[in-house]
Amino acid sequence: MESFYNPYSTSTTVFRSRALQPKNAVSVTLNQTWEAKRRPPEGDSTTAGSATQLDSLDLTANTQASSSDGPTRLQQGQTVSLLALRTSVLRYDFVEADSIGAFLAGFETTRLSNQISSDFLRGLTISVNHDLFEDKEVDGQLNRTFAPHLAQVNFGFSLGSNSRFSGG
Repeated sequence: MESFYNPYSTSTTVFRSRALQPKNAVSVTLNQTWEAKRRPPEGDSTTAGSATQLDSLDLTANTQASSSDGPTRLQQGQTVSLLALRTSVLRYDFVEADSIGAFLAGFETTRLSNQISSDFLRGLTISVNHDLFEDKEVDGQLNRTFAPHLAQVNFGFSLGSNSRFSGG
């Protein structure tokens, strides 16, 4: 087992000068969900009995209820996610861009990820990753160009005993 110790090591040699710089950054993410409420099946006896529940807020506000059960409210349908899109964080550091003098150098995020899901296909997962930049070293300097391109696609599904497509 070897161990190295350098008493003159500073944080700049370990973390480079970037760790000591001030930051003025902004982060942006996008999450979009389309939802719908399911209607209870017509004539379903299991939901008819449970369709009414006591509303505790109305009950406490109106202590003299007209019936013995108090005020009732129809139960809302189950909310399901039709489609959900989740995008990873995009970070931009204004100080870094200003210190280097290049707008594109301020982007701390170099890969953008998107995940797609739905309650209708619970076992389905889709993930798409895009690299946002092409970095080339020219004469010892990093030259970054905005060139988004597909880096990775993941598609997966699972079937279980509770799946809609299983025979059980």
